[in-house]
Amino acid sequence: MTGIGKRFVFDPVARRIGLRVGKVELGQHIFEAYEALAANALGIDPGHLRVLPVSTKDSPDDGLTAGSLSVQVTGAALALEAATVLSNLRNAAAQALGVSAEKVSLDPSTLCFAHGQNACDLFDLLAGLECAQIGTVPDLRAGTDLVGDAVIGARAYLQDMALPGMMHARALRGRAVDDVRPLLPDTCHLIVNQAYAAVLAPDEATLAALWARLVEPAAPGDTRCDGPVSGWIRWGRVLSTRTGSIPDAPSTFSVSASRGFILHGSIAPSCAVAVWDGAEMTVYSHSQGLFALRTQIARVLELGADQVLVHHVPSAGCYGHTGADDAAMDAALIARQAIGQPVRVAWPRIDDIRLAPLGAPMLAEAKVTTNESHTITGWQQEIWSAPHGQRPGGAGHVNLLAAMERDPDLRPVDIPDLPEQVGAGAARNAVPIYAIPKVQVTTHIVQDLPVRTSSLRGLGTHVNTIAIEAAMDRLAARAGETPFACRDRHLDDPRARAVLDKLATTCAPAMAALSTMPEDSIGIGLGRYKNKAAYAAVAARIRLEDAPRLLELWAVVDAGHVVHRDGALNQIEGGMIQSASWTLLERALLRNGQIEVEGWDDYPTLGWDGVPKLHVSLADPGSDVPSLGVGECMVGPTAAAIVNAISQALGQPITDLPLDRDRLIAVLMNDEKNR
Repeated sequence: MTGIGKRFVFDPVARRIGLRVGKVELGQHIFEAYEALAANALGIDPGHLRVLPVSTKDSPDDGLTAGSLSVQVTGAALALEAATVLSNLRNAAAQALGVSAEKVSLDPSTLCFAHGQNACDLFDLLAGLECAQIGTVPDLRAGTDLVGDAVIGARAYLQDMALPGMMHARALRGRAVDDVRPLLPDTCHLIVNQAYAAVLAPDEATLAALWARLVEPAAPGDTRCDGPVSGWIRWGRVLSTRTGSIPDAPSTFSVSASRGFILHGSIAPSCAVAVWDGAEMTVYSHSQGLFALRTQIARVLELGADQVLVHHVPSAGCYGHTGADDAAMDAALIARQAIGQPVRVAWPRIDDIRLAPLGAPMLAEAKVTTNESHTITGWQQEIWSAPHGQRPGGAGHVNLLAAMERDPDLRPVDIPDLPEQVGAGAARNAVPIYAIPKVQVTTHIVQDLPVRTSSLRGLGTHVNTIAIEAAMDRLAARAGETPFACRDRHLDDPRARAVLDKLATTCAPAMAALSTMPEDSIGIGLGRYKNKAAYAAVAARIRLEDAPRLLELWAVVDAGHVVHRDGALNQIEGGMIQSASWTLLERALLRNGQIEVEGWDDYPTLGWDGVPKLHVSLADPGSDVPSLGVGECMVGPTAAAIVNAISQALGQPITDLPLDRDRLIAVLMNDEKNR
């Protein structure tokens, strides 16, 4: 008897094969990619395969759905196991048919193995295989068509979930218990667990009515980080690290770039549902890391990991480390005192803005050393940044808001940068893609912030790439050559050079037309995500009106073997638009230790009227190269292209984000003052 893959579930009745994966579907179309990879490896039609719902009960622990690794890692593991499954099934079929395995063929539509006129059904062979998992495989894949179904109202997200007898809860978050008690209706209950308190109500409307009567908690009163990032980020307590060799000569010139706090801006606020039956805690969450979340919930509730079951249920529009895990901890803590009753926690929008982890503010300075030929001989990248890695369990910390409110001793004291093994955090893409003999990277991770920061699409890539690519434009100007030529002569990676050369060809007509449009400018940006994932070269055309107007974006992307083309294009285009929004418009300031944003009116994002024309080309390096992942590769190059285009238009570098109307006016007024 031979074994069969643990990721595969066979349904003889429906004649379908289920796939077990630990990554979750967030709208990236990775489940369709998994089905395509497994179908190709098995040699069958993809219609026979369905990805099964993801949970800590049945799914393998594939780690976080992050870092553009879903196809690279889990997809590769799935394809490898599928090849083993096919081999074992073929051997079983050969034995049943009395021939050698190489003489057996598998019909991709009927799922029957055959030799000549003799055939046997794939599902009839399972009895002779060890560990073959038989079960029900539904017709619809888990997380099916998040975009299409949502548009027609056919999909229920986690926020729509309703269980029999479900109660609704909300944490007090700084409101005094004694102030709440007199206002509680008879239908509500006060939940108190050490320093954590919440209200349990029969419906969401009752909670909303109660909250309208409560006094807002006072702002923390911490002024250390108020205002623009450049005014405070260098002066706090930091954890510093340095890697790489020190250039022999002093720097020839330097370029810095910065951004403030960035909101995740999820379409639907964070939500979770939990049920405690006295022995097992079941949690429904839109977390990107179900297993890490399970471990920390068990740790806080002093349960065994096998007593906590986490199911993934999609949410509407989220990316990066949102408040999803925090809402799950809320629900679990409250459900522990409401035995047998499902508890739903849905954060109000203001909590999702102010209490969910934020995208980290950063300041990056590139110090460039060159020789007499304007060739780079040394590079120093020095970075000041808030932490990028405070997911549950990160650096050994619980990192869940409710747990830290319940027990303040659980708040982390020292938060390091993410390690290089996972692509780093603040130092992500701090090493230029170019061939430079000596590179040194120094990171200063700012501690003791009054708000939490964590992983947002691309992490440090956004600001680091802006600094690097702005420096390359500065070098090109000093050398009297085009931005394309300067980059090309500093590259030794043929795939990086290929995307850059194709971009030059693609946007050449637009470059030539600039002479007839003096108010327009075109900038470029180049990068390889984490210096080991997808390559991207981007050009941006902007027009300076009363504010920068982004007209067009061109992108050439080498993502290796592309499994699902539409999914890849969606990720590329979405990444370009999100990066443009961060670069041109987005920033949240602190005042007295609190995010000074109450709703979307206070936090501008790129609207439909601001979306540029997009031109995307996917390079084809061949099907024999690995998939590289595209979820985050556009963040840095797109931002750099926009920054360089605006800098060209102004005739001076402008790299402190956002590059909105107020920022440009300030730069122009300062320029006028200094003349």
